[in-house]
Amino acid sequence: MGGLSLFDPFYMLSESFWLSALAVSIMLTWYHWFPLPARYRRGRRWLPLQLLHPKLGIMLLMAPLQVMLFEGISLSALAANLLAIPTITFISVPLILLAMLTPVGSLCAALWWLAGVSRGSGWWRHYRRCRAAGGHFTTPACWQSSSGVG
Repeated sequence: MGGLSLFDPFYMLSESFWLSALAVSIMLTWYHWFPLPARYRRGRRWLPLQLLHPKLGIMLLMAPLQVMLFEGISLSALAANLLAIPTITFISVPLILLAMLTPVGSLCAALWWLAGVSRGSGWWRHYRRCRAAGGHFTTPACWQSSSGVG
């Protein structure tokens, strides 16, 4: 944080900074107070539970801040993160790094194209479809005024 404040002193006033800092502290709290039982931590058959556990913790513990900042909670966030995080981590980022290391040419252009396709693949359309179908729960006006937002 000290390095970031040297380059941008007002960074600590942004909502993105506080969302990131809170997400890290929530993960530490979630794993300390609500750890996954030892028998579920190993084995392939428990992989869905192992993947769902941290995302469920972030969704539950970030809900009050989401209501305060965004005046609602996304009901499709859990499903979107289950698709988006592995896609970006294991496909998009390696393709972007390979494209940056590849000299200019047709291979470089193909890598950039694949990275763009992997980022824009179906989960964005799924998110927009969920939101259009009412997948975003907007808080009532009485909640917004009592939270100091509205």
